[in-house]
Amino acid sequence: MPLELDGITWAPWPPAGAPTDVDVVILDSYRLERNSVVGSRVPLVVFHDDADVSPEASLVISVAAKSSDEPPWLCGPRYAALRPSYWGLPPRKADGALRSVLVTTGAGDHGGMGIELARGILTQLPETDVTLVRGTNAPAVPEDGVRLLEAPASLFEHQLVADLVICGGGQTMLETAACGTPCIALVLAQNQRGQTLRLASSGAIVAVDPADLAGTLAAIRALDRDVRRKLSRDAQQTVDGCGALRIAFHIEALLRRAA
Repeated sequence: MPLELDGITWAPWPPAGAPTDVDVVILDSYRLERNSVVGSRVPLVVFHDDADVSPEASLVISVAAKSSDEPPWLCGPRYAALRPSYWGLPPRKADGALRSVLVTTGAGDHGGMGIELARGILTQLPETDVTLVRGTNAPAVPEDGVRLLEAPASLFEHQLVADLVICGGGQTMLETAACGTPCIALVLAQNQRGQTLRLASSGAIVAVDPADLAGTLAAIRALDRDVRRKLSRDAQQTVDGCGALRIAFHIEALLRRAA
């Protein structure tokens, strides 16, 4: 079934051959083997975690892979494709007290990780306002001082006002970095590992072991004002939010060459 997201309709890849009524195919999927999309007569643009894809791809976009601005390889955090609201945000001044923490661990929150984290923060920092994003498939949780946010369409406004975001190492981490909001990221799926470590090595986020609750809480306590200020600055220098515009520029150039 087609998927409409942020005004763009994504259609399923045809079971055989390539469509004849489009100018370019943009593929972003974990369900297809990297060499299964071949034989296209139009340019193929592929999003991938490690840039290890079919040689037939005209452009390969990868946040985690070694930085490159030379087609076909568009790699590194400069090519993080974010929604328009995250494009070119002004520098964040993360020099206040740690008053609010936003916790989000995905749609399902398997094992109750999110609520466990939120309760741990509230116990250690009782003056902090802790908000837990409850995903669409997450179990209900009792009210115990943790504020619940029910599966919003976007976290943008909440990321902007939070003093700290704790999240998985996927798109939310990239969005939070663009906002300049200090972020602690947890690798919740294997496909998140590369870009999480990439941002951590740039000083843009703090990466922690999702199984180590005590370690995560210790990392939060270590985030004094100076550390959070540096995290904010390095995050926005690493992910400026304009990756989608850079990708669009290269796709347009690709189509001009194809014409």
